[in-house]
Amino acid sequence: MGRQKERKFHQVNNAGTALITAIVVVAFVTILATTILYVAGRNYYVKVTDLRTKASFYEAETGLEEIKAALAVEVSKASKVAYQYVMEHHAGMDEAALEATFNEKFFEALLANWDTSVRAKVGLNEADPITDGNYLAYIQSCTEALYNVGGNSIKLIGDGSHSLGRIVWDTTMDATGTTVKNNYATLYGVHLEYTSTEGYTTIISTDFVIFPPDINWTFEEEAPDGASPSPEPPSEVKEVDLTQCVQYSNWVKE
Repeated sequence: MGRQKERKFHQVNNAGTALITAIVVVAFVTILATTILYVAGRNYYVKVTDLRTKASFYEAETGLEEIKAALAVEVSKASKVAYQYVMEHHAGMDEAALEATFNEKFFEALLANWDTSVRAKVGLNEADPITDGNYLAYIQSCTEALYNVGGNSIKLIGDGSHSLGRIVWDTTMDATGTTVKNNYATLYGVHLEYTSTEGYTTIISTDFVIFPPDINWTFEEEAPDGASPSPEPPSEVKEVDLTQCVQYSNWVKE
């Protein structure tokens, strides 16, 4: 009888252990499932945030591309003016002189045409002075069709050493102390802030560096009777690639 009672006692005790084990297993599975769901949710949130951040960045960058496209149009107009001038005054010039003359006239036309475009956009007369605000208004207008939602702005920023909104034909000083004009011009301090419809903000600051197109000034075959050879015909300028004439510089994403 004593053994039977003892055996029954152990049977009751075993049943309790199984119940506790089941509770522990269920609790462990519950904690594991909760952890997995939490991690999955966090990963989803991070991926969505990253996707929307990238979308905001690309939309902001598209605004800069619109400004770059406007500058490319100015490059095209200046190239035609400079090329036409060279065609009319090329007699006696070698290839180096042709390139130097083209570049000089290119930058002169570029600066003049930029001011003309700004005056036309903001409604200024030829005699009216152009302010930094006028240049800013023109640059902002390049993105009007793209940014039709609130929270977006384009500013002009600088360190006081550059003319904001103006295209500057940069110069350097050579070893002799002579000021030499570089073979590029720069639009300094464009600062773009873009906020997407989801509320994600991208801030990009950059300069735009403008180069003259690289034209092959190869002479045609010798002209008869000792006449001066001529550069390629004006139609060749249409085949010049202008896409690389405008480049970003000091590009910073904040």
